[in-house]
Amino acid sequence: MIIRNISKNVESDIEDLKHIIKENVLGNKTFRYFDKREFSCLDNHLLTNLYYVENDCVGYGHLDRDSENIWLGIMVLDEHVGKGYGNTIFESLINSTNSDISLSVDKTNIKAINLYKKYKFVIFSENEYSYKMILKK
Repeated sequence: MIIRNISKNVESDIEDLKHIIKENVLGNKTFRYFDKREFSCLDNHLLTNLYYVENDCVGYGHLDRDSENIWLGIMVLDEHVGKGYGNTIFESLINSTNSDISLSVDKTNIKAINLYKKYKFVIFSENEYSYKMILKK
């Protein structure tokens, strides 16, 4: 897998990211990070990556700093779900920092919840629709 770090300062990076998000119809039901954010939010990211296999983008991932917390975001493109790429992307993100990592996940996203639990994330809060989970390092 090839990891491409992207920047908001490179127009082609932002266009690639916009295209991937737009084309990911099913995944956009659970990955809504950019629904209420401008791409300038990438300024807060410790890491923003696109992941490729043989020139085909298979996913996106980021680590976002919010005050004292680091939040993880991950999206596997619809046509690549179930191929193991989520595990690889997830591992690359959690292994890139020694800090605790938090994330938010829809309660209906059972595949993602199982992946997060596999890597020792635990639920620390919830609402009607989602869990907030944390990995203590």
